[in-house]
Amino acid sequence: MGNLIDRVTTGYVVDSLDFRIWPVFNSADVAIVTGVGCLMYIMLFLSETLPGGSPGRLEKEG
Repeated sequence: MGNLIDRVTTGYVVDSLDFRIWPVFNSADVAIVTGVGCLMYIMLFLSETLPGGSPGRLEKEG
């Protein structure tokens, strides 16, 4: 939402973290990467332990 607000009000996105030796990024970038990483970890390693198992998986009979 922050990027959208910046884009609409100023016409560009304000980057908030610039370490000079690393590419410039903002907190929205960090949140997206962290969220995707958490989802990947859950889907790959914890889907068997969650109630109901993996979505769309067929239950074994017998």
